Amino acid sequence: MSGWNTIESDAGVFTRLITDLGVEGLQFEDIPYLEYLEEGQISSLLKGVVFLFPYKASIYRGSEPIQGKYETDSTKLFFSQQTIQNACATQAVINMLFNLAQDAQESVSLGPEMTTLYEFVKEFHQPDLIGETIGNSELIRNVHNSFSPPNLFVSDEDDPYRNKGKKEEVFHFVGFIPHNSRIYELDGLRPYPIDHGPFTDFSKDLKDILQTRMNLLVEQCVQKFNLIGVIKDKLEFLQDQLQKEGITDSEEFIFAEQLQEELNKREQWNEEITCRKHNFTGLALELMKQITSSMSQQEFQEALTLASNK
Repeated sequence: MSGWNTIESDAGVFTRLITDLGVEGLQFEDIPYLEYLEEGQISSLLKGVVFLFPYKASIYRGSEPIQGKYETDSTKLFFSQQTIQNACATQAVINMLFNLAQDAQESVSLGPEMTTLYEFVKEFHQPDLIGETIGNSELIRNVHNSFSPPNLFVSDEDDPYRNKGKKEEVFHFVGFIPHNSRIYELDGLRPYPIDHGPFTDFSKDLKDILQTRMNLLVEQCVQKFNLIGVIKDKLEFLQDQLQKEGITDSEEFIFAEQLQEELNKREQWNEEITCRKHNFTGLALELMKQITSSMSQQEFQEALTLASNK
């Protein structure tokens, strides 16, 4: 069985990931700053947030989470632990999807294959067993790995000397969702989901929770963060708005403009994903040959020295 590759933290990648899995009704949106959660359409469309940060072992050493409290009742929501290396991004997404699809059945569809998987694992009530089953899903693994370019060289595991002596930063993904009027954190490295209490305004209250989390992580010298929102599919939302009765000309113009912007963004995502799926090593080598063919030996050595110093 092939392993799991790392994938990029990117709204376009995550949107294509769930689309390729057969999910309908949701997409992902980059959150450039915390206050953005409360702005414009995002606040009304927001279904959850994926939070990315550098992994640090000290964060997971205590018997309790650094924020919130464990929800040990496995019947309250779906939760699976991460048991496969490099799968934390997709693990976080799956945890969120399986809960959101049950909470918003009229607007979110898992599709036939993911629904079958959900129905199979939902009664396990053992997060590690659920995680192991999801990790062994050929469908999910193949879709996940499709966003990494083919590797023409040996992997880190096959080459014990590659990057020897270099400490690489490892990033981790967790999900935050509203469920039964409470905010839950789904972290596959934890034994249970984390309950952050009731909310009155999901976007505002989640923003406060994330700000507190960032402050706590900064105290432990963790300073890199990334946020990606899970939102209602904007194409569906905007098309619905355009079809409403009584819509004014100005509203129609605004929604049509926003729809075109979203279509343009999807096209750009597709182009970027196509590039991610290809290995350009051969092209780079061919270009290098063309560039260096007219160089003298001295010029070539100078170019190598300059490149190595960058």
